[in-house]
Amino acid sequence: MVDLWSAIAGRRYDDAIALIRGGADGRWAHEVWRETALHLAAKRAHSHMVDLLLRNGAEVDAQDRWKRTPLLRAIERESSPSEEEDRLRCAEFLLQAGANVRHCDDDGNNALHYASESRFLSIAQHLLTVDASLCLVKNSQGNTAITLQQAAEWGHPAIISILLQHGVQVDKADGWKRTPLLRAIGWGSPPSEEEDRLQCVKILLHDGANVRHCDGDGNNALHYATESRYPSIVKHLLTVDPSLCLVKNSLREAALTLQQAAEWGLPNSISLLLQHGALVYAQDRWKRTPLLQAIGWRSSPSEEEDRLRCVEVLLQAKANVRHCDQDGKNALHYATENRYLSIAQHLETVDPSLGLMNAAEKVDFEKVSLLLQKGAQVNAEDGWKRTPLLWAIGWKSSPSEEEDRLRCVEVLLQAGADIRHCDEDGDNALHYAVKSRFLSIVQHLIIVDRSLLDVKNKKGKTPSDLAEGNIKAHIEKVEGLLDRDDALWYAVSDGDFSALVPALIEHLKPIDGPNPEGKLPYEITGDEKLKSLLCPHNNENHRYKRVGYIAAGSFGQVDKVQHKVSEKLFARKLIKNDGNFMSGSGEVRARE
Repeated sequence: MVDLWSAIAGRRYDDAIALIRGGADGRWAHEVWRETALHLAAKRAHSHMVDLLLRNGAEVDAQDRWKRTPLLRAIERESSPSEEEDRLRCAEFLLQAGANVRHCDDDGNNALHYASESRFLSIAQHLLTVDASLCLVKNSQGNTAITLQQAAEWGHPAIISILLQHGVQVDKADGWKRTPLLRAIGWGSPPSEEEDRLQCVKILLHDGANVRHCDGDGNNALHYATESRYPSIVKHLLTVDPSLCLVKNSLREAALTLQQAAEWGLPNSISLLLQHGALVYAQDRWKRTPLLQAIGWRSSPSEEEDRLRCVEVLLQAKANVRHCDQDGKNALHYATENRYLSIAQHLETVDPSLGLMNAAEKVDFEKVSLLLQKGAQVNAEDGWKRTPLLWAIGWKSSPSEEEDRLRCVEVLLQAGADIRHCDEDGDNALHYAVKSRFLSIVQHLIIVDRSLLDVKNKKGKTPSDLAEGNIKAHIEKVEGLLDRDDALWYAVSDGDFSALVPALIEHLKPIDGPNPEGKLPYEITGDEKLKSLLCPHNNENHRYKRVGYIAAGSFGQVDKVQHKVSEKLFARKLIKNDGNFMSGSGEVRARE
């Protein structure tokens, strides 16, 4: 009926629905254009109206004057991309109702011609599931519904196979010199399409596609694969032709960088790139070298063997095994993060000191001791100039680790660790202990070397400047103690500072200074070891007794003394506490 046709043409859908329910004839066609109400509803992409008309007897394959069926009008050539979903629903309703999917208009175009011209991929894919041979149909101008270029661009391996089986040229290039192989990979294609695109690539290469072909900008298939970050396609292309990685485009950009080859675990490509001058020390924006990228961060367990080969190749090329990324992580950190035991073992074999740093960081004193026995360098430095001692203390480590970290520090110091070493920021061991709020380690370090308190880092900060709370209070007490002439008797009176007595004696604090009650430090302490250190040289209980005279002069008097227990002989020179400590402090040791 004309009223129904007019209602749909005027988009008065409520009126149209009322007319249909009132029994209007949906088969009526316009006397000039031969369009039915179903043609119009399909053209308008009104899926509900299409469904309603079909259920009320509309002719599914009615043809207008140009031989277009409702299915062709539903897809509509050169339609808006925003309409694709609605048009797909219309097409589905029509096909379910028995629409002829192979019908062509008077120019020989079928539904797939329409879908490809409008770039409606979802509709094209649906049509091909109904009848894959649609892609072979040529219109009156001799054009197929989908070209090999389109099938490749859309990443549709089944259609590519059909087209190639029917003699389509595998290397026919477009206006930008892109072959189906290049378009199958795509430039910056989404990750979700990688698997389908890999299948397309395999089909095209199997059918003789030129893997070395370059587009108008000199980019080859490997350029495309790396740009889209498709490692599976990268690997496949390199198995076909390893030399692809050396090809440079018009901007002199290589198809594959050493960083990319390392990231994707391609040992053969790494070797080839290194042979052609790739820089093994190159760093990305996160300061990751090819070695770090070859190991990866949280990589797949299945990749371990290939990644080990990459590591071996890079280390043979003199990669810096101690280099750290911007977060301070070295190669061993990467290997342990991935649980790559074989790589971790290899790294420790190449550089035991790297293992020592890792063991110190993880507070594994047994491994620390073992590696030291095997010759690991106790003062080895990583890329941030951190030694095992600094790693053992850590920077803002967990409070629960303090006791174990102190033990590790003691082991390293006994092995000759340089307590005064500073990292690249100028922070020494005491800076580290302060930042981690490890009071016991702070105390131990000050006892071993009081001069650590005076060291300023590159920001001009001493450990005391960084300290807070009880750590700062302790350091201030120590600094105050060092300024006192009566430091020794004060130290022996306070259990927190008695351990500083040897250091105070070494800094020539007088051992014969009495407290307000007239008692000497020797008389105050109950610690027998401290008594031995604090006993004045003229006291009968002193551990050394004078047994002779050696010489005298402007430098003072030198006597021969004997240790009362061991009976070993020593030379002793008494030095006055006149402020000129440096000239004599190296000659005086009140301890064995």
